[in-house]
Amino acid sequence: MTAIKRDLFPLLLILGLSSILRFAYLGAVPLTGAEAYAWQQAQRPDLAYVDGPAGNALLVRLGMRAWGGASGESAVRAGHAAVGAVAVLAIYLLGSSLYASPAGLMAAAFVALGTPFVMASRHASDAAPQLALLALTLWLLAPMWTAEGAPPVGRVLVAGVIGALLLNVGLAGWLLLPALAISLGLTRPERLRQGPFWIFCVLTLSGLAPWVLWNQAHGQLGWQYLAAGWADYPGLAPRATELVDLAGLPVALIAVTALVGLRDSHNRALLVPGLLFLLGALVWPGDPMGPLVVGVGLLLVSLADSLHRWADRPPLRLTEWFPLRSLLPTLLMVVLGLAAQSAVSQTMAPAFGVFYRASSEAIYQETAPWADFPRVRTARWRHHLPSFEPGPWLVLEDCMAAQMAYYMDVPVYGLDAQSQLWGISLFYDAIVVSGLRVDRDELTWHLRQDFGAIDGPTGRWLHGEKDSPYVTVWYVRGPQEEPEVLMERYGALRGQVLYD
Repeated sequence: MTAIKRDLFPLLLILGLSSILRFAYLGAVPLTGAEAYAWQQAQRPDLAYVDGPAGNALLVRLGMRAWGGASGESAVRAGHAAVGAVAVLAIYLLGSSLYASPAGLMAAAFVALGTPFVMASRHASDAAPQLALLALTLWLLAPMWTAEGAPPVGRVLVAGVIGALLLNVGLAGWLLLPALAISLGLTRPERLRQGPFWIFCVLTLSGLAPWVLWNQAHGQLGWQYLAAGWADYPGLAPRATELVDLAGLPVALIAVTALVGLRDSHNRALLVPGLLFLLGALVWPGDPMGPLVVGVGLLLVSLADSLHRWADRPPLRLTEWFPLRSLLPTLLMVVLGLAAQSAVSQTMAPAFGVFYRASSEAIYQETAPWADFPRVRTARWRHHLPSFEPGPWLVLEDCMAAQMAYYMDVPVYGLDAQSQLWGISLFYDAIVVSGLRVDRDELTWHLRQDFGAIDGPTGRWLHGEKDSPYVTVWYVRGPQEEPEVLMERYGALRGQVLYD
C-alpha cells in the first residue's frame, strides 16, 4: 500500500487516461459478428456453449445490467471496457509487487495506451478479461517469487478462485498452470514441492467443472468443435502476420525488445510465461487476441523492470528524485499516445476491419445497414419476392446471423450446432439469406429440390455501393423433409456452396 500512496498521482493519471480511451464513443460502431454472437449467448445463460466457456457471455450480460438494462452497443461492450481498465491497475500491482513501483507504473502506461489493449477493451471479446484475471492471479501469487517463507494462504485461495474464473473465459486460462509451473521451475523450483502451489492448482482446475459438465450433457460437442477448428488454421506465417497487425507495430517492437531480459534470471519470472502465451496465440486455431494481449502484457512488465533498473543506475539515478519517478511512464504515454488514438479512431470509424483483418468475417465489419434491414426487406424486395411474409430468417453465415438477430426485431438463426441446442425450429416457411461468397445458382437448385415453393433469389448491396455487404435472399415454403434432416443437410452443404 505504501507504493500505491507514493505513486497515487501518476497512477490516477494513467487510470484516468485508460478509462477515457476505453469508454469514449464506445457504441459509435455496430457490433461485429463475434460481439453479436456473444450477445446472443448472453440472452441464453448456460454453463458453456459449443464454441467455448461461458465467461465472455456472462460479462456481456453483467455489463448490460450495470448499464441500466440497456441493450445498445455501448451496453454490450461496457463490461469489457471496465475490465480493460481493471487490467491496467492489475498490471501496475503485478509490476510493483514482483519488481518495483516505477516498473509497475511503466507497465501500466504500456497497457493503458498500447493499441492491442485499447482495442481489446473496446470490443466484447474475451481478450480484456483474460488479461485482467491473469494479471490479478499473478499479483496474488507474487510472494511465491519474492517471499522467503510460504506465501499467505489467503492470497493463494483468492488466486485459485480467480484462476478458476479465468478457465471459464478463454485460452489464457488453459495455459495458466503450465506457465506458472515453468516460471517457478526456472526461478524458485522449491515452490513446486510446497502445499500452496498445489492448493492453487486444485482450486484453479475446479474451474473446468462447468465446461466438463456441459460437454457431458451435450455429447462432447464442445470438444468436437475445438477439434474441428484446426481445419481452419491459417498457417504459421499468416498467423504471425495477423498477430503483428493486431498488436500494432510499435507495441510489437517494444515487446520484442523485452527478450533481451532472458539473460537475467530476475526477468524470467514473467518473460518465459509471456513467450508461452505468445506461442499459444501463434498456434491456436481460434481467436488469438486473448493469449496475444496476455503474452505481450507480461513481456511489457518485464521490459518495464529492465528500464527501471537501467534508469536507477549511476549517473542517472532517476528514481531517487520523486518528481522524476513518473518520467518514463510520461514519456511512454507520449510515445504510445498516437497509437492509442489510432486504436480508438479505428473503433469509431464506419469500417474497422483492422481488428479482425485476417478473419473470415472481414467483409461483414461494415454492419451498420442491419438496423435498416426490416425497412429494406418490405419496401424493396416485395416485387422480387411476391409471397414474402414476416417469419424466421435463416442465414448461412453464423456471425452474419448473429448481427442480423441483434439489429432486427425478427428471429434470425444460423446453421450452427448452438442454434439446434437452443431448440430453434427451422426450415418451415422461412427467409433464407446468404452473403457475398455464396454460389447462388447451386444453392437455388438445392432449395428447389427441398421445398414446395420458392421465390428468388434476389439480392442487393446493403449500402447501395459495391464496397458494402451484399446479401442474397430466397423465400421458401413447404419443406419436403423434416427440419432436422434439412438442418444437417444444409450444414454440410454450406461448405460446398460458399466460395473460399
